[in-house]
Amino acid sequence: MSRTAFDALSLTANGKINLNNLFWGYNGTPRLFEVEAVAGIGWGHDFMNSGYGWDNSYVTSRFGASFNFNRMFNKAVSNIATTIYKDYAFTEESASDIAKPGNMSLASSNVYYMGKIGIVDINFNTDWLWDKDFSKVNTLERYQEYGGDWQDKAVHTKTNTKNELFASKLTLTLPFWKGQLSFGGEYSNTNRNSSYDVQPMGLLDKQDNRIKEGMASVFCDYTRKFGQLRVLAGIRYENTDFNYYEEGKRIPEQSKRYGNLLPSLSLSLPVGKTQMQLSYGATIKRPSYYDMRSGIGYDNRYTYESGNPFLVSEISRNINYMVSYKWLMAEGIYTHVSDPIVMLTQSYKDNPNIALIQNVNWKPYNRIGASLSASPKFGIWHPSLRFHFFKQWFDMETHGGHGLDNPKITVRFDNTIDTKFCTISLLLTAQTKGDDETSYMYRNYFSSNLSIYKSFLKGKMVVFFYANDLLGTGNMHSKMYSGSMREIIHHDYSISEYSLTIRYRFNVAKKKYKGTSFLPH
Repeated sequence: MSRTAFDALSLTANGKINLNNLFWGYNGTPRLFEVEAVAGIGWGHDFMNSGYGWDNSYVTSRFGASFNFNRMFNKAVSNIATTIYKDYAFTEESASDIAKPGNMSLASSNVYYMGKIGIVDINFNTDWLWDKDFSKVNTLERYQEYGGDWQDKAVHTKTNTKNELFASKLTLTLPFWKGQLSFGGEYSNTNRNSSYDVQPMGLLDKQDNRIKEGMASVFCDYTRKFGQLRVLAGIRYENTDFNYYEEGKRIPEQSKRYGNLLPSLSLSLPVGKTQMQLSYGATIKRPSYYDMRSGIGYDNRYTYESGNPFLVSEISRNINYMVSYKWLMAEGIYTHVSDPIVMLTQSYKDNPNIALIQNVNWKPYNRIGASLSASPKFGIWHPSLRFHFFKQWFDMETHGGHGLDNPKITVRFDNTIDTKFCTISLLLTAQTKGDDETSYMYRNYFSSNLSIYKSFLKGKMVVFFYANDLLGTGNMHSKMYSGSMREIIHHDYSISEYSLTIRYRFNVAKKKYKGTSFLPH
């Protein structure tokens, strides 16, 4: 073990490339068989005290390949059929063929350190990510108004996006006042450039925007036991500086700087064989950069999409109580949601035939949840049964006067049979009608999934079979409300899918040392 301030350093760079697209180009339609190459190279250094050995520098590498079988090889091509009725009378119909060719480049690196100086544990990560994405959407539409002739219309869009992210995180942990204190900070800097062009000209405006965001945060939590009672208290403060540019010019109205304070508290107490926990915490959901884009995108002649640079983060504050006894567990949660991010559909420029889809922040609302689960074991059979109740109080005037406060119940029954030969799992899920924010599921739901797992050669070779929606019953029928003027009825019909994965690992030895990337997955 090292007695220096630094135990080890590592710097790695990884990349992945589709060999089929490299040599034969990408035409928007993934091939039936594709080969992807993965390569990485890095430098590592172990620090040793001179009395215990010598420093050691080494080169790390990673090489591999994946063979992809794309049965749904036309997934980059889609078709949309539309029929319009006005006052229950047919007025127009159309058919659209959509192709989406494109390509993407990506590079990333990670530097990390995990070690100890005296009584202080240190965990440090720095990440860099760069990616560039170019995509086209070629739409050929044929439409016919009632009593008229069929007409053709071709629309072509091009999108160029470039992202660069730098992020660092430092966590220090040490014993303090008969407990453990952990504190640190995070910093990230993001640059995103995006351009969007629509042909024919005049259909929609071109877009050329840029987002620069810097986010800094500090956090601290303290853990200590008072007899049988375990207390965890924490606090986190985030400050975000968001700047929005159009054609190189900063837009003050859409740029903002704001902070969020997120405290947390958890109390855990065992009483005999019963474990109880009461906790309070706050979570934050940030809008994506794509959702905060400006301008309007073209889907088809009836549907446009728009970003919203005025979006703010959604914050949920939760009070949770949990009690468990052996293989039984019950849990209840109350949540207050501020500035919820919901998707609304509105008429574009007062034209009821064109729907404009956009995310907005809505009024705050409350919701509750309660669950009861049992996970006993009977020899090789490991069943798990869970009941979950959910209810919200979401305030929105809707078409037809539907109130968005109907509860729903979910039942999940998992059955796992673990034998010496293989592991078999049958997963059953049922859900009643009910509301979730602006969506109302108006029919009950049931689905079943099956998996079979078998390993060979001391874990080096794994065979995994998975069947999704085995009985083909997982149809979902819902309505999405956008105020009193619009509702969308959505039918998501079941598709049974079967997959067989065979994996062989040439090196099953565990890595001596590995950092944790700060980048989101």
